[in-house]
Amino acid sequence: MSSSSLYTQRNILRRGLTNNSTDTAVSFPADTTTEPSTTDSGTPTANHVVIPTSDQDTLMHFFGTDTANDDFHAYVYGWSRFVSLTSSTHQWTATFLIRVAATMGSRNGLSGGIVTDSEFWCDTIVLDTTNIGTSDYEIISPADNGNAALIIRNKGFEKLDVWFDMDAGSTAGTGCNVAWRNL
Repeated sequence: MSSSSLYTQRNILRRGLTNNSTDTAVSFPADTTTEPSTTDSGTPTANHVVIPTSDQDTLMHFFGTDTANDDFHAYVYGWSRFVSLTSSTHQWTATFLIRVAATMGSRNGLSGGIVTDSEFWCDTIVLDTTNIGTSDYEIISPADNGNAALIIRNKGFEKLDVWFDMDAGSTAGTGCNVAWRNL
């Protein structure tokens, strides 16, 4: 397309982590002078996904490993950047947005796919009402082995940060992940 086109490309769905998170203890992210980034270690006990936002909504599909009907919790934080008026110093601070329980359905990915045949899409997402930070979200939860979705309205946060707790649910999964795209 020519550079004068009004066409806006839609963002494609992206896998959050190469190595599914096996985290079992989520801590509130501390303020930092380092720009937040994804941790995707081969030893995945603290793997989490940092998502750049488009100042609009972000759609998330959760998936994980073990078996159908296993679940895990996902925490979403929003990152804001403070900029000094007198120096080039930046400081990042996190705001808790939401915690959900995600339950895997029986639908898995593809052999050799981006989401593999050993990973199950979550078909149910439920708000954890004791740990809600924002009411600006939408949950699409078919509970029919289709893909459930969480849509977060970014509220101007520069980045979102998704952390997982694989054994917080009633029937723990063995790995947690998210596919995301900005809307």
